Amino acid sequence: VKLSTRPADADGFNLQYTQGVGSFSTFDEFLRLTYGNDRWQTSTRVVYSSSPNDFKYRNYDKNVLILDDDHNIIGSYYPIERNKSGAYHDFHALQEVYYNTGHGDRFGLQAWYVNSKRGLPMLSVDHKENDDYLNQQREQTLRSILSWDHLRKKWKVGVKAGYIHTWMAYDYERELGNGKMEKMIRSRSTINTFFGQVDGEYYLGEKWLFTATVSAHQHLVRSIDKNIIPMDNQQPTDPNGNKTKVPVGYDKGRIELSGYVSIRYRPTERLGLSIGLREEMFGSEWTPIIPAFFTDYLISKRGNLVAKASISRNYRFPSLNDLYFLPGGNPDLKKGTASPTTPVCRSLRAATEFTPCGAKPLG
Repeated sequence: VKLSTRPADADGFNLQYTQGVGSFSTFDEFLRLTYGNDRWQTSTRVVYSSSPNDFKYRNYDKNVLILDDDHNIIGSYYPIERNKSGAYHDFHALQEVYYNTGHGDRFGLQAWYVNSKRGLPMLSVDHKENDDYLNQQREQTLRSILSWDHLRKKWKVGVKAGYIHTWMAYDYERELGNGKMEKMIRSRSTINTFFGQVDGEYYLGEKWLFTATVSAHQHLVRSIDKNIIPMDNQQPTDPNGNKTKVPVGYDKGRIELSGYVSIRYRPTERLGLSIGLREEMFGSEWTPIIPAFFTDYLISKRGNLVAKASISRNYRFPSLNDLYFLPGGNPDLKKGTASPTTPVCRSLRAATEFTPCGAKPLG
């Protein structure tokens, strides 16, 4: 659970509203209400976006042939079509509440909710003539975090606990020529994740910083197609004993633990060095201790030009989808290991930061 927000630092009540209007009847609305004083900071944000997204366009992926009475090709053209099943409605709400005791402790609550319904347009090379179909994805997600930060002059401790609930549906229906809609796919996925994290920092003078983080995630996932029997049900067979349906989906859970410690040293104003050690557990399997080394050098204060380099080893454990989702899942899939000497990545940061790399780590 990561909500990259911070207290609004408001003084009294503030109200902000923005209305956006775009082509093809696209509307975006944003509302924010904040309140703050010496101890309390609250913020409520609401966003709503919608569009029928049904514009006309010339489809250069289709070449329609013109035939004479003898079925000889006498010409061709690119048809003008309308984008169908592209409508979307997205609603987002973010609520934040922070309380500062005034003695180095701050408590926080963050909750984000999304309700989304999006149509998925047909492929531009789809030559079917009937227009009666449904190709739609829906999602409802709630992410919530409770936090406590304890601050002192040379050290601090933070504790977080969170919960994520996601319900996602994909439906595909099509008219088969008999006037009735056939429900071909009715995919449903429910994901519940419980999260906890403790982190700490300790400053030793102005050059040394010690950090440590421990986190835990418990994932509970159920993924099914309502048109197909669940994985844990008995599969029907024909008189010869052959399976007449193939199960799709899974109902699994997994706990994941992660621990990380680092030492950061800045011998000069321009040079920074850091060493980190990380270990993780997925289910019942542990990674070996994973070392990493980082360095950065301030080339120029003008424009804040910084060069960075790092080397580390990474492990990637298969996700629950990688292991169990059918078709394509493999319960025997092994973890992946990156090269012990991951290619160095260098970045130059001015107004923005970009990181060109020769390879992406697996972790």
